[in-house]
Amino acid sequence: MKQSGFWYEVKPVIELSRAEVDALIVLSSRHYDSKCKSFSQPGGLLFGYRNTFEDGKDAIVVTPDTREVDTLCKILEGTDFPGAPEAAITLRFPLNALFRECLAEFERVNPEAVWP
Repeated sequence: MKQSGFWYEVKPVIELSRAEVDALIVLSSRHYDSKCKSFSQPGGLLFGYRNTFEDGKDAIVVTPDTREVDTLCKILEGTDFPGAPEAAITLRFPLNALFRECLAEFERVNPEAVWP
């Protein structure tokens, strides 16, 4: 075996409101892509997020990895269609900006790496 270095994964720390998680679940459940749809099903990322809310709490702090942030952005493509929850519409641009920040941070901490 020969070790050639380290690979650092970027996981932003973000706070999501209950309304934002619920809106993402609605759009995920309507999505055409099976990976996006799986996020709202039992065992999926958003399903898990919803289950972490404690009684009376309005927000949770989560640490999705960069690929999960990318998938959340894809789920938010559903805001282009009528009937999208307002919380999702409000979340779309900040989450896309966060994804770009994740990519920049990945390149900063892994300067020799090529994005897989």
